[in-house]
Amino acid sequence: MLNNLDEDLSTEYIKNIAVLINKNTSEISGFRTIGVIIRGVEHIPPEASQVPQAMMYYVYNYNHTEYKSIYEKIADNHIKFERIHPFADGNGRTGRLLINYELLKNNIEPIVIPYEERSIYFKMLADQDVEGLANYIEGLAVKEKIRIQNFKIANPSVIEGKRI
Repeated sequence: MLNNLDEDLSTEYIKNIAVLINKNTSEISGFRTIGVIIRGVEHIPPEASQVPQAMMYYVYNYNHTEYKSIYEKIADNHIKFERIHPFADGNGRTGRLLINYELLKNNIEPIVIPYEERSIYFKMLADQDVEGLANYIEGLAVKEKIRIQNFKIANPSVIEGKRI
């Protein structure tokens, strides 16, 4: 992922991320060819036959729509990606990597959604709460930046097992 930060997002790039992230859990070679239902969610993703076109439209808008902030772009597109649900498996993992792709592309610290906050995250997805998700992602990125700074302060360089 780090080798492609200077490139625009493409459907092939998204497929490659999905293949890599699912390598040890399921076989994915491209967009889904079956219908899916997302457990615990009322929204029904598009039919499999509509996914390639939906993803082309998604990628075009991702690369060409202007937003008030990078966090709004990330949140809006993450919600749209998860609603398309383009793969038979691994959509959440792939979508969260796409969040970090855009954060890193903009020199912002990557995030991990804490396990104990998953219900908050899922509610924002279900409610299509772009503003709430944007603020949440920004808050996590700020916390990660502080954590990294504190780690650097607390762990100076080590040479031959000794702190310097």
